[in-house]
Formats: sequence, C-alpha cells, structure tokens
Amino acid sequence: MTAPATPVPIPFPADFDTVRRTRERRHPNSIRKNEDRAKIANRVVDFYRNDKKSRSKDEDARLQRYAKYRQWTEGANLPWDDASDVAIPDAAAQSLAAQDALYNAVVATRPAITARATNDADAQKARTLDHLLDTQFFEENNGEELVGEAVDLFVNEGVVTLYIPWVREMRNVRDMRILDPLQDENFPIDTFRDILRTEWPPGEWNHFEVDGSEGWDWRVEPGIGNKGTPKTVRFYTRSNGDLEMIYDHDINVFDGPKIIPLGYHQVVTPIQCRNLQAPSPSNPGGAPHVTITEKITVDEISRLRRDGFFDLIDKDEMERISQTRESRDETRTQDQQRKMQGQDEEETIRENDHGRLTLLRCFDLYDIDGDKQNEDVVWWVILETKTLCKAKYLTELYPMNPPKRPFAEGSYISVPGFREGISQLELVEGMHDLRKEMLDMGVDAGTLTTFPFGFYRPTSSVKPEPLKIWPGELHPLSNPQQDIYFPNLGQNNTHAFTFNMLTWAANAEEKLTTIGDVQQGRVPPGRSSALRTSGGIAQLMEAGNQRPERILRRFFRVLTDAYAFMHALNRTFLPAEKEFLVAGVLSPDEAPYQRVKREDLQGEFQFLFEANVGNASRGALQESLQAMLGLYVNELAVTLGIVTPENVYQLYRDLGRAIGPDPDRYLTPPSPQSTALRVMAEQALTSIINNHFPVGIPYEPPEEHLQKLIAFTEDPERFGLLDGPQRQILNEYMTQVQTLVQESQRQQQIAQSANAAGQAAQGQGTPEGGAQGVAPPQQQLQQNELADETLPSARGGEAQ
Repeated sequence: MTAPATPVPIPFPADFDTVRRTRERRHPNSIRKNEDRAKIANRVVDFYRNDKKSRSKDEDARLQRYAKYRQWTEGANLPWDDASDVAIPDAAAQSLAAQDALYNAVVATRPAITARATNDADAQKARTLDHLLDTQFFEENNGEELVGEAVDLFVNEGVVTLYIPWVREMRNVRDMRILDPLQDENFPIDTFRDILRTEWPPGEWNHFEVDGSEGWDWRVEPGIGNKGTPKTVRFYTRSNGDLEMIYDHDINVFDGPKIIPLGYHQVVTPIQCRNLQAPSPSNPGGAPHVTITEKITVDEISRLRRDGFFDLIDKDEMERISQTRESRDETRTQDQQRKMQGQDEEETIRENDHGRLTLLRCFDLYDIDGDKQNEDVVWWVILETKTLCKAKYLTELYPMNPPKRPFAEGSYISVPGFREGISQLELVEGMHDLRKEMLDMGVDAGTLTTFPFGFYRPTSSVKPEPLKIWPGELHPLSNPQQDIYFPNLGQNNTHAFTFNMLTWAANAEEKLTTIGDVQQGRVPPGRSSALRTSGGIAQLMEAGNQRPERILRRFFRVLTDAYAFMHALNRTFLPAEKEFLVAGVLSPDEAPYQRVKREDLQGEFQFLFEANVGNASRGALQESLQAMLGLYVNELAVTLGIVTPENVYQLYRDLGRAIGPDPDRYLTPPSPQSTALRVMAEQALTSIINNHFPVGIPYEPPEEHLQKLIAFTEDPERFGLLDGPQRQILNEYMTQVQTLVQESQRQQQIAQSANAAGQAAQGQGTPEGGAQGVAPPQQQLQQNELADETLPSARGGEAQ
C-alpha cells in the first residue's frame, strides 16, 4: 500500500495587487475565425431558404384564404366583363365569432393562469407568483392587445407561436429643467453645484466638473449602492435670463419577459416536424432547427453592436451592412397582402439608417466545442449579407430545466403528424366557395332576366351599334315586331335553385363550425319554442359547447406554457428586488403595491387555468354563479359545515365581479380570516423549519390542525431537529392556533344553544292532547256519519 502523495501547495502571488480580479468569458475560438463564421452564416441561410421553398404552395393557399377573410375580390370577367363578384362575409363572421369567444374567456378572469406548487414548501409563494406574472403579462406586455393578436393567429392560421425572450432595453433620453436666473453676487459654478446637490444629493451621487467648462458642464455618477445611471448635465442661459439645465441619461424602457406572437410566415421549420422543440427520444417529432425571421433597421444593428450584443460584427462588416438594401424576395407574402389592401412601397425612399434588413434567429443543434456531440445553440444572422452577428448556448439565454426552446405553441384543430393545424378559414373555405359561386350565378341570372340579350335584322332601320335601354326611352323603328327579337330562354328556375343551395351550404357550414344562430344571439328558425325556458336555452347552449371547450383548452395550454417560461426567466434574470403594482381584483387585505425578490420565486410550479366557455359570456357566468348560490347556500349545507360564512362571502364577491362593479364597496368580510391565506399543518411546519413564521390560517379545521402540530412535538426524533429559535416560532404559532380552536368551540356552543332554544320553543307550542307534539289521530268518517264526541279528535272530552 503506497503512502498518499504530499499535497502540492498552491502558489500565491507575492504582490496582492497583481491578483486577477476580472475574467471575461469569450466565445469558443472556433467561431471567432472568419471562415467558421461564414460557414455558420451560410448554414443558417440555407436552412431558411430550403424550408421556405418547401412550403411555398402552402403560403399561396393561406394568402388566398386570407383574401377571402378580408373580402377582397378581383372582379370577374366571365361570363361577361364586370360580371357578378360578390364578397361573401361568412368567413369573417365565423372567424370573428370564434375569436371573440376565446378572447373574452381569457380576459374575463384575472389572473387567467394560476400557479400551483409541486411541493408544500412553495405553496405560500403561489399567490405572489400569480400577481407578478399577471402584471408582467397584462400590464408590461399590454396583454389584452397581445391576446387579441394571438387569438387571431390561432383562429385564422391554425397555429400560434409565442416567442418568450428576456428583453432589457435602455434608451438615452434628454430632460430639460427651467430654473431661476443667475445672481450677480454668486459665482456660476457655486450656483450650479448647489443645484446639483439639491437634485442629486451627495453620498448617493458623485458630482464631477468637466475640465475646461468653467462649471457649465458636469458628470453625475451614482454612488456605492445606488442603482441609478450616469448623467451628463449642461447649463445654458436663455434669452430672457432664465437658467436652462439639460441632462442626458439612460432610462429603463423594458426589463422583463417579452411575449411576441409570431405568424406562420415568421417561423420557418422543416416540413416533417411536429413541434418546435429539439428532437429526442422523448420528442421524436421535434425540429432539428427553427428559424425566426424579423425585420431590423441598420440603426438597430448599429446600436446592438455598440452595446455589445452583436459582438461578432466588426467595423468592416458594419460598413457593408449599412450599404445593403432589403431583399424583396423574402417578403413576397407580406407584399402581396399589402398590395391587395392598396399599399405599395416599391417607390418608397428611405434613409440609409432606416433601411430594413432581414434578421434570422436560428435555434440549431451544432457541435460548437468540437466534442463530437451537438449542443443547443442560437445564431443571429443578417440574411442579405450572410453575416453572423452573435452566437450563444441556448441555456445561457433561456435557462429552462430541462432545456427547452423559448416557444409556446398550439394549433386550432390538431392534425396528427403536423405542427400546423386546421384553421377556421380552412374549415369554411369549401362552403364559402360554393356559396359565392351560387350567389354569383344567381345575380348573373337576375341580370339576364332584367336585361336580356336579343337579335336584330341587319337590313332593318336599326343602327349597327349597341343599344342601351333606359326607362321611358323610345327608339324609332320601321317594324319593331320583326326588326328586333328577344329569344325566350324558357322558364328560369335558377333563383329557386340558388336559394336552396345557399340554405343548404349555410346549414352545412353551421354544423361544421358549431357556430350558428344560438351562438350569435339569434333564435334559430322553427326553434322558438325551445327557447321559452331557461332549461331549453341551457340545453341548446351546452350542445354547442363541446368543440369550443376543446379549442379553448388548446389555446390555454399555449398560455400556460408561456407562463411557465416567464417564471423560468424570472428565477434567473429578475432584478434583485422588484416592486410592482398589482393589477386586477384584489382581496381587501392585499396591498396594491408588492415587492418580490428573486429568491422568493425559487421553486417548481404547475400553471393551470380555470376558464371555460362560460367565461366568454358575462351573462352566462352570472347565471352559473347564481345557480351555485342557490345550490350551496342552504340550511343543509350550513348545518353540515360544508359551507362557511367565508365561502358565502367569496361566492358573493365572485358574483359581484361578474356583474361589474367592485364588490368590496358593498360587502364586508365576516371575519378578518375570510381573505387570509390557507395553509396546511405540513406547510406550516415547513415554514418553521425554514425559520419563517407561518403566514395564514389553518386549511383544516383548527382542532385537526392543532392535533398535527401536537403529534409533531411528541415525536422526539422529528422535534429534536428544531433549534431554539425554531421551537419558539412553533410555540407562538401553536398558541395562535389554540386561540382559533377556542373560538371555534365557542361558536359551536352558541350554535348548540340556539338549536336547543329552538327545540324548546317548538315544545311549548304542543297541544295538551298530543304526545310530544304529535297531533291526535283524526276519525275516518263515511258519508252522512256523525263523529263520536267522546273521542279526543272530536274535542268531546274537553268538556269533561
């Protein structure tokens, strides 16, 4: 057995000041070389163009459906010039009805998505997490507009993709302040210094005079612990003698998760993929690469390069980019849509720095470090110049565990084996074309009936030129009956056939989309008797909710994935402490302003939704809550204890929110605990072990909650794990729970006393002739029979 080797001492530098205290992390050397960067750029561009080419026919078909949705027509030339070309609004009506239902279901409930902890230790963080994510989604990201755009893509394109990066945007702004004129008895520099000290107090800020400015220019920098941004301050005098202070500084425009809805043409993938995540044994239908396209100006590229984000662009490449024009071939679909709408920018002249280029953000699998194993990486490439701007590992920017690309996606009607589903426009396209063809044919037939064609004899007095017939006009002819002839086309049944086909197509379209008269607030023909009662209305509405409910769940799965990704980004990139204004309806005991720290978000959560098709209608939601009120709030439920005053209070609050006005203006909580957080005994013990006093009231009955705590203290093995401060927290908490137990017992005694008093009052009203309140039996008399007065029922015995 060999002796252990003597440890080698770590050399320590002789000079303490020479110790390296910074180390910048750089990209792998493989992509620092020009030839390797060019190789990656060509790889991304080839991915994009090949995938784009493989779905060109699909994009053309989607463009035609979009034109039908917008009711754009080109003008028909058959069977004659300017023939009927009616714009049918059925595609727009069906699409807007589906969009409205989805949109209202999302925004009617706040928060729309709620968090549920996967373990008891994180249960108390869920409420704060709900408020934070709801504020970030609806307030910081303009959520209502975002939901509307996402719903439009979901319904009209059959697939919606939400891209969720963390965006930190700073912008330099210039502020101006008008001050009193300078006083002759003071030096200007002394006045300037006093103004700066008042505006930015010393200690928090450091003031530095710019050399050679005689005190007119200053540099103000934040002190230790101050998170402000440096400022450049300049003083000027105005024509009227007033002093003008101008200072430049950076402001935080946005700092948080950004949700960006992407259209079908913006997300380019191989046609074989089923989703946007990387392929793996657990995800066999994944996409090996995903390319996102977006337009970016030359000025934005220059700013990102100056800020260090685009760190792979050198000066020469930036010069080449600034002289490049946008490739029109890459915006064919968008250009065609604009031309149909009457917009054309072919002749638009822009400044060089306003010119738009195509930025490709590619999520790829690539061996970036040469270990013969592909890693998840992200490339940024300028399409027109094939310039690699930036390269990053996926998990550095999107720290999901397990690794996941930052996309939330869903399809309107799923198709096995395809990422793109069937859209509402695709569903109605067949019936739309049939209805348009039949209506155009009917209009043309009516035109022929009103203005029939005819013949005339060339040797007659009719001039050989087209005749236009106007009401009340006469044309001179020698023999009108023989010179002009209008052929008899026979009995025309086109109109009846057209109306029958239009009715059939409308019924077929309604069955296909489950959006008909009832869903649009109209009484179906011949069904008025079914809508006379609320039960009949409910049955009809329920019969049409199966497919909308399923589609609603698909869309909410997109939102839950987005919230999960927002939470993952918050755990890594959220500022050390964030203060935000809580949006939506709060409980009376909740503060409108809340603070959250990054460590408060650590934990694993599942994100759920409680919305349904009923949320799309405020009236339907009100009816549901009123039905629950009549079902739950009754004597039996209260006697059994399954409904408490707190439950009734919350039900009334929800009903008030559904009606509209703030219910807290009209309702008073039955007790301070009505709006408190509910915690189980296991959660309370977990908080105590973490040196935190449990916040909330017992979830279980107070007696059961206290028994669990007592059982914990009687277990020497578990109770011995607590130190002195933790045991003190446990004792204080048990005292608080004991108070709740006593209050519960007191209320039970009051209830028992009230029941006993009620029973006694009933006993006092019992007739003397009855036993224990039971009425004496009545005599069964036949016709013309007299009652026996000696029996108690005849009151004959009372006289005796």
